[in-house]
Amino acid sequence: MRQMTFVRAFLGLGKFRGESAFRTWLVRICVNTARSARRRAPREPVAWQQDCVDPGAEAHRRLRAEEIRRRIASLPRWAAELIALCDLQCLSYRDIAGVLGCSCGGIGPRLHRARRMLKERLEDLA
Repeated sequence: MRQMTFVRAFLGLGKFRGESAFRTWLVRICVNTARSARRRAPREPVAWQQDCVDPGAEAHRRLRAEEIRRRIASLPRWAAELIALCDLQCLSYRDIAGVLGCSCGGIGPRLHRARRMLKERLEDLA
């Protein structure tokens, strides 16, 4: 998916008008690419490659990570996107507002609701 994001960004570079920060424009392309991929293959798991030290512990970690991904995916799309942009991509509220096309003041309350929803879905994994 990363390659597709950068291909789309490269092909669309001439259309970048500079009305927003370049990073915001690029993250928006990434979000749209992820949305498209999710629509095409909504149940396709992500394959992670990593050296295994302890096969049992690694299998447990993968199962737990997959369960967390499933629970994040079970959130409404707006909530999953906010969590990904803020907590995984570490974007500022201003950048998130630019990516999602909404006001900066609305990000905090929506993110709080999204995190609360995720916390409820993850309680039994603690």
